[in-house]
Order: sequence, then structure tokens, then C-alpha cells
Amino acid sequence: RREWIIMIKSIKDYRIEFGMTQREFAELLNVSLNTVQKWESGLRQPTHAKIIHNVLENYSKKFKNKKKDKLNGS
Repeated sequence: RREWIIMIKSIKDYRIEFGMTQREFAELLNVSLNTVQKWESGLRQPTHAKIIHNVLENYSKKFKNKKKDKLNGS
């Protein structure tokens, strides 16, 4: 249960970090808006939490690299 709560917080943190709405985030993960809302509120657990976490980690790294390149003028 504790890991689930951490995962829910991580999903919301990633969404906010990416500057996405819940709808945009749902589209990124190919799930419904309702699903993202339930994940963030704790009403539902992602079925493939580890896969989703890995996708988000990779996207986060790319996002940070793009941000860094932009700041460096690349």
C-alpha cells in the first residue's frame, strides 16, 4: 500500500514537472482522463506501475535534457 501512495505522488509530480494538464498526461500514457484523476486521488492503482514509472523516468530525462539544451542555446 505504501509503494502505491508513493507511485501516485510520483505520477502527479511528473505531470506537474512536465507542465501538463491531466488530459495531456492521459494522452501521453494512452489512458483516460478519468484514470489519471483516479491515480492522483488514490482511488485507483496503476496496473503496470513499474512500466509507467520507467516511461516517466525516461521522459523526464529527455525533458530535462531538452530544457538544458535550450538554456545552452543548442
